[in-house]
Amino acid sequence: MIISTLANPNVIKVTNPKYKTQTSTKQSIIVSIKKDGRTYIGQQQIVFDSLYAELSKRIDIKDTTIKQSVVINADTSISYNNLIKALGDAKRAGAAVNLGVDAH
Repeated sequence: MIISTLANPNVIKVTNPKYKTQTSTKQSIIVSIKKDGRTYIGQQQIVFDSLYAELSKRIDIKDTTIKQSVVINADTSISYNNLIKALGDAKRAGAAVNLGVDAH
């Protein structure tokens, strides 16, 4: 058996541009919503209705090299409306949004 690599004569060779990759990452902002409605960004308690304003203060939308990530950890008993509002607020503030999921 003979195995060989064939060059495709229809492929045009080009030189791709070289670029530096951004290796730094931003730490995720953690939003926690407890079953009684208490809301936190990190360890700081905030008013739920001020979530968008609080996230906007923390997210630098001018830095386009890395999109800030927001992780939302919400108790399973909060309303879908509050969860959707939290997701929307984070997205409007310019973040990539992730839901924290408990695998238990």
